[in-house]
Amino acid sequence: MEWSKIWLTLLLAALTWYIFDIAAYAGVFFGPNVIAQSIGVNGIIFELIVLLAFAIPGNVISTFTNDKLGRKFVQAVGFTGMGIATILFALYGLKSTALVALSLLGLSNIMSQIGPGTAVGFLGIELFPTLIRGVTSAITVMAGRTGVITTTLLVPIILQSQGLQFTMILLGVISLMGALVTMFLIEPKHKSLDEFEYLKGEIET
Repeated sequence: MEWSKIWLTLLLAALTWYIFDIAAYAGVFFGPNVIAQSIGVNGIIFELIVLLAFAIPGNVISTFTNDKLGRKFVQAVGFTGMGIATILFALYGLKSTALVALSLLGLSNIMSQIGPGTAVGFLGIELFPTLIRGVTSAITVMAGRTGVITTTLLVPIILQSQGLQFTMILLGVISLMGALVTMFLIEPKHKSLDEFEYLKGEIET
């Protein structure tokens, strides 16, 4: 694989982490107050339900599916589930009962943890040769942190100017974009890290 392919793979891996942190941290930062208030649920209760009923089970499921189904597959499916559930919440959940709203938000969270919430952390390591793996991992992590900063700065502005429904639809669309970007990544399923040592000779010279 040529250096141009390495840089493209790194860009795509970093972009998926950036997209995930925008979508995920919007719920973390604004879920207990803005979202919970919109459906008439106490913020603390809201967080406990999301964490215990959806996020933790999603992580457990991910433990048993990442290697069997593959990082690329679970990440693409997870992003897709996040996007669809978030858009449905915006269109129907806000107008329905708290149970329906929490179920849609819960579905988004469980798909998040089954998929990109776990997989994005692997890609910056598993898709690259050992000699640059530290750098590629750092770049993907930095992209994720940039996503957190983006959410912190922009989501309050969008919420105030456009409202919660528009904001949730936007976050859903962003999640679907994450699924699309993921489709262009390499699948590391059932491949040893040695199989990605294709540039070792070039890097050492």
